[in-house]
Amino acid sequence: MPRFVLASLFALACALVAVAADPPTTADAVAAFKKGDFAEADKLFTAVGVTKLTTEQKTAWAYCRIKVAADRVNAPNCDAATATAAAESVADALELISDNAKLLAFGREVLKAAQAKAKSAPPGVPAPPVVAAGDVVETASFRVHHSGNRELGDSVAKAAEASRKQIFERWSGPPGGAWQPKCEIVIHTDAKSYSKATGKPAALTGHATVTLANGRATARRIDLRADDDALATNALPRELTHVVLADLFADKPPPRWALEGMAVLAGSPEEISRYTRTLPRCVRDGELRTLAALFDLKDVPADKLTGFYCQSVSVTEYLVKLKGERNFKIFLSDAQRYGTAQALKRQYDIAGPQALETAWKRECLDQARGQSP
Repeated sequence: MPRFVLASLFALACALVAVAADPPTTADAVAAFKKGDFAEADKLFTAVGVTKLTTEQKTAWAYCRIKVAADRVNAPNCDAATATAAAESVADALELISDNAKLLAFGREVLKAAQAKAKSAPPGVPAPPVVAAGDVVETASFRVHHSGNRELGDSVAKAAEASRKQIFERWSGPPGGAWQPKCEIVIHTDAKSYSKATGKPAALTGHATVTLANGRATARRIDLRADDDALATNALPRELTHVVLADLFADKPPPRWALEGMAVLAGSPEEISRYTRTLPRCVRDGELRTLAALFDLKDVPADKLTGFYCQSVSVTEYLVKLKGERNFKIFLSDAQRYGTAQALKRQYDIAGPQALETAWKRECLDQARGQSP
């Protein structure tokens, strides 16, 4: 179990918490926090109530809950019940944090570890919720956890099987057989419950998690929101594309721009067009990168995020239109083996990223300007 080192965050929170004008009970909570008695501080903050706390004091309270939970999860005698309680405490703590990215990140790591220990999930993959047998719809490749909404569970299970087949055939060929282990699809009631259970931002409509070992998937999971009107047309096929691509590139994943571009292309034409129409604004705001820089990114960047997604979708769509989806997959495999420049030459007869950028801008940016509002 990893140790969660929060010393720097503790020092930061201490510096932020003000006590001069606090009522006595809040001052007691802050004093316990500064002494490092986090369990006691948690009790005192709870007694005060969240509505009476400043933003800084809420951050301190969140730190207390996360630290106490981490200690419990790290303990050698931590059992499933203790880990479950720790996960619930951290999930509540995450809702107290408004602007402390480091504490949010640490909290989410503790939450994942607690969930894994509580449910014996594979490392890095939150376990499915504990539900009654009637709350699960099972197919050849999926187990859909629908929390009592049987109609939704049935429709998602049917759509997942159909989409899985379509995605495999689109990029590679017919699937080799049903997935083992099956892909767990967990449908959360709304944005709040989704965020609380997964530690992801409430603004997301879903995400996929795959664990790989020795060139094969050992766990697959997709989390979705029941309140997303586009669950079946966008969120499900988008995240399912990520799961399928983990099979197709089990040894080494493609670059992130290609993964995100291929995932968005699984959605509805309206969703794809939304990215295309945003390209001109990204140009005006200086959010686009050179294609050489885009291809070199190892992960989703911290800056120019809208530009990254719109450019990734547009470039992927452009290359797919040139010679098709399966050729694009071959290009990605060649890029891993020979480098992007050689792969572009081999598969598209394009002399490197700069030449691709010139051709792409000439066609796609002009077209996007014509579509923009």
